[in-house]
Amino acid sequence: MERYVDLVCASCGKAFQRREAKRNQRLGRQAYCTRACSGRASRENLPAYDPAATYVIARHAANYRDRYTGFREHLRRCCRRGHDATTTLDDLVQQWENQQGKCPYTGLTLVQPGHHACNDVIHTASLDRIDSRLGYVAGNVQFVSMAINYAKNTLTHTEMVMLCRVIAQHWQLENPTAALGLEEA
Repeated sequence: MERYVDLVCASCGKAFQRREAKRNQRLGRQAYCTRACSGRASRENLPAYDPAATYVIARHAANYRDRYTGFREHLRRCCRRGHDATTTLDDLVQQWENQQGKCPYTGLTLVQPGHHACNDVIHTASLDRIDSRLGYVAGNVQFVSMAINYAKNTLTHTEMVMLCRVIAQHWQLENPTAALGLEEA
């Protein structure tokens, strides 16, 4: 024989029946008609018990950015490639400033890679070794378009410039009035 007791919800005031009501009253527990009412009351009372639970981290989401943000990933990648990697974060920042954030091959403005909806390979910066036989050392690195770095592979800077000229001449001969559609966004 089960005993039901008539109760009133502490959250919405609705009348309902429940078993084991006396034990919960003795333990100082409130009675709620549904889990939704219990959750609503819990959220309302949470700041009184744990003020940190209401802290919103989104207010400070960008406060960790500094002058090296965007360059740490380049340094991490060049250190794991197996080449001599003596370049520093300061070297990378200096190189970026010297290039004014532009690709030396295309002249396009580059953006640092990140967790964006999409990293456009034409405008995303990639760290390149000017002479592919040497490592990632100061004076031998430059920021180029990721697409250019894919195409360059093991070519030297001079060989890559020659390849770009051949491609440009081919397109001028093929269709001199065609726009390639690579204007800066």
